[in-house]
Amino acid sequence: MEVPRFRIPSEDARDFLPLLIKEILGNLTKQFQDAKEDRLQTSVEDFRSDF
Repeated sequence: MEVPRFRIPSEDARDFLPLLIKEILGNLTKQFQDAKEDRLQTSVEDFRSDF
């Protein structure tokens, strides 16, 4: 399977890349936060089930 290659003109890349990086970091931060909340919720439920 061939991977498509996209060429972004350099003047567009200056505008596009920071937005792309910000979006990726935002998504990673949200996933990390969701995972942390899930882990905390599971811990609370485990603790309650022990008593």
